[in-house]
Amino acid sequence: INMTKSLQQASAISQWFQTVCILYASFCFYRLDMIQMKASLVIGKSNENEQSNQLLLHLLFSIAMSRIGLWSFDLIERQVLQETIPRMYQTSVFNAEKSLSQLLSLCMMVLCYIFSDPMSFGILVTCSVTAVSSAALLV
Repeated sequence: INMTKSLQQASAISQWFQTVCILYASFCFYRLDMIQMKASLVIGKSNENEQSNQLLLHLLFSIAMSRIGLWSFDLIERQVLQETIPRMYQTSVFNAEKSLSQLLSLCMMVLCYIFSDPMSFGILVTCSVTAVSSAALLV
């Protein structure tokens, strides 16, 4: 029981790490969008170009770092399930989990199809941030 308790804490830490990284990435994305909109009105601001490059690097780095939280959560969640579910039910539970994951992937692809215009990419970013933040609140 003690080991499972510490695994649950580790899973919460992993999920919140991913959430913080995704929230920062979305901040960078929306900030970049504002800078680019402002730059389209005024041409030739090198300071904004430098700031834009830095934000882009921060965006890419935070997305890459968020994967660490995702992968570690996935490993921890798998171990918790293996330790807590009786062996005879594990296959059914893992198959149901995989099916739900595939269904949510399909929903994500449908959203990408609906909002395929590059100008509506912010909607997809908001959906992603909402999903990750909701998962963190559930853990």
